[in-house]
Amino acid sequence: MKYPLTDNAKELARQLVQAWDEEKIKQRSTIGGDNIGFIVGTNYGINIDFQSIYPALLELNKYGIIDFHRQFNGKSIVYLELLLLQELRNAVATDFEVSEYFLTMNAVGNIIINSTTGYVQGVGYAGGDVNQTMTVHQIADDLTRILDQSLLDSHEELRLAIEALRVSNEQEKPSRIKKIGIALGNMLGLGADAVTIAPALAFLIALL
Repeated sequence: MKYPLTDNAKELARQLVQAWDEEKIKQRSTIGGDNIGFIVGTNYGINIDFQSIYPALLELNKYGIIDFHRQFNGKSIVYLELLLLQELRNAVATDFEVSEYFLTMNAVGNIIINSTTGYVQGVGYAGGDVNQTMTVHQIADDLTRILDQSLLDSHEELRLAIEALRVSNEQEKPSRIKKIGIALGNMLGLGADAVTIAPALAFLIALL
């Protein structure tokens, strides 16, 4: 499953990583100029017009690959505070494969696509507050209840991930939970019903 980025955003990500590796740009940088429109100059390692890369910056920011804050003067952007994240390196190195972090912390449970109501934001876990001290057996049982055994029987990766959690110790628990999140994310990427998957994902997020 890959980040749904445009070619422009992918190319900008590659250029940012190259400039970062060559120390032409710092991990945290200020990009600025006048109110009319400014240039990301050679001192930043990328010699292209800022206005042309702004949509790509928005894309990378949306998916947590970079982080930036805009400073305004009236209605015009005066400068950007740009922070390059490890996720930027990871995305470029894996040809923009979606990371475990994105699947478990950003994407899952936040948007449900429902054929009748459209996008529903901010999905929560219907069972109330999740107890952080739940045992692995309790978590596995709750996931089985939320997802239904028939769904697990038809998706081996997910079933095996839940079984692995059930026999894990406390040290293994976080990584096993993330693997379940990845399995659920993969199912979404293959077209599984988000309305069915999202409650389980929201439950997992609350545990992390």
